[in-house]
Amino acid sequence: MKLKLELTNKWLVWTLFALLFAYALLRAWWIVPMLDELATFYAYIRTGHYFNTIELVDANNHVINSLIGHQFYTLFGEHFFLFRLLSLFAFPIYFFSLKYIVQKSISSKWSVLIFIALISVPWIFEYFSYSRGYALAIASFFAAIAFILRWKESKSWVHFLFVFVFLFLAIASSLTYLMPSILLFSLFGLILLLEFKSLRKLWVYIGIIIGWFAAITPFVRYSFELKEAGALWWGSQDGFWEITGKSLSRIVLFSEAPWVFYLICALLLFCTVSFVWSAKTMGLWSYLKQTDAMLFLLLSGSLIGIVLMRYLFDVNYPMDRVGMYLIPLFILTGGVFLVKNRYTKYAAAALVFFPLSFLYHLNISTSIFSPEDRIPAYLTDDIKSKLTDHTALSAEYVSHMSYAYSCRNDEKVHIAYTAEKEE
Repeated sequence: MKLKLELTNKWLVWTLFALLFAYALLRAWWIVPMLDELATFYAYIRTGHYFNTIELVDANNHVINSLIGHQFYTLFGEHFFLFRLLSLFAFPIYFFSLKYIVQKSISSKWSVLIFIALISVPWIFEYFSYSRGYALAIASFFAAIAFILRWKESKSWVHFLFVFVFLFLAIASSLTYLMPSILLFSLFGLILLLEFKSLRKLWVYIGIIIGWFAAITPFVRYSFELKEAGALWWGSQDGFWEITGKSLSRIVLFSEAPWVFYLICALLLFCTVSFVWSAKTMGLWSYLKQTDAMLFLLLSGSLIGIVLMRYLFDVNYPMDRVGMYLIPLFILTGGVFLVKNRYTKYAAAALVFFPLSFLYHLNISTSIFSPEDRIPAYLTDDIKSKLTDHTALSAEYVSHMSYAYSCRNDEKVHIAYTAEKEE
């Protein structure tokens, strides 16, 4: 039997999903908690203070993750595998949403490579095994895009409502998605105006939209509370490429060399020219209904929005995981525009880099991002074996939290206190 390399091949898709989900499951069980997970556990999951300022005002609090984590902690006790289940269950949403988006964007056999590239960015994949909000946020964001495409075909109320459910989940999972979700929402509103001819039906949809804005109001208010408290400190204002570009390039392409900057600029320029050319050829209003147009506007609008937020609201440029959603958006948009053009479609073969880097980084012991943010189990055991009953252990902040957590169930507890790092 000949294996068809197409996304319509159920054997291919389900085998790929099963392998990836099994790997994520193993990582969720074996990987030692990283600093961000421990901080979330101590401040929010353990206490249940996940949507107020009783203990700590910190952007590290991803509300849905803290809420669900606290329920698991209350019902089943303390085990990080339980706290990571929410991220694990977000992976099927991410996987099948991207599959649908790629299928609707690309009809050629290049769709398989682009889809595999999207789901095999190793750094992003790692977050589906962490007790953080980023996995559910990015999965919900792309699920919202997928349901917009479904709604365009079906005009179903169910699909329409799911757009807003997933956008709400994205924002509630990580406030990082507030700006891109509002942008996607605006693009959806534009599609509504282009698609609808019945004014009465349109008013019903507008009513639902107003209700959605009311639902996200607490999160908008919370984001301003975080800003006023100085909690949105991750990143800086030293320049978009210097902060956002280099931090993402370093953990996705494993390089921040100048050629990366020029390559990204060239691809963005190519996408812009392709967008303008297609809009001119098809007519702007007709082209805006196309999936590739929506993807381009979402990517370019996000980039512009980040810069505007820096100057209008004095917000830092996002760094690494705060700008995570830009990576699949860039791969999707760039891949779609490359394969549409017969002269550039073979350039998409470069996307094989992502599955190859994924295979190279396979492990159940460490991570691409901040591998030093945890103490491996073997090192913890070695330290314990060398401590006496009268020993006081000192450690810097990261090691202190990691070691303190590993000793929570010990009969003999050695006091660990934070020591300042020497410059």
